[in-house]
Order: sequence, then structure tokens, then C-alpha cells
Amino acid sequence: MTQSKSNLNSPTTNPNKKGENSMERVQNIVSLVLKAVAVGMSVASIVLGFFPDVADVNTHLTLLGIGLFTLAVAALQKEE
Repeated sequence: MTQSKSNLNSPTTNPNKKGENSMERVQNIVSLVLKAVAVGMSVASIVLGFFPDVADVNTHLTLLGIGLFTLAVAALQKEE
């Protein structure tokens, strides 16, 4: 697919369609990453639960604690 010359010379459109400034976008990305880490930690704990010789209870608690911490940070960010 080729683009016409008018499309190449046109000014770029603003990626912020909702009028968000860059700081709000960064906060949204950080919040999303923190939530993704929490989901990843819980999934890792569940998967490791299927292999009893790989991880002990302390490992599961550590993974779930990290996930809970990241959810708490994400929740505190929204309050600001």
C-alpha cells in the first residue's frame, strides 16, 4: 500500500485525542504497568503451585506480597 504525497506532507495528528497532557499519560502507563506486575505475580504463584518441589510457601507469599504492594501503589496514585 502506497501513501499519496498529500498524506506524507500533512502534519501529524495529535496522539492525545482526549486532551490528556503528557504527565497524565505517564501516570496512566505507570498504573497499567503496576497492575500488570500484580497480575503476573499472582499467575506466577498459581503456576508454581502446580510444581510443589519448585517453590515453597515463602516464595508464594513473596510473590503475592509484591503483587499486593504494586496494587496498593496503583491505588494510591489514583488518589492524588
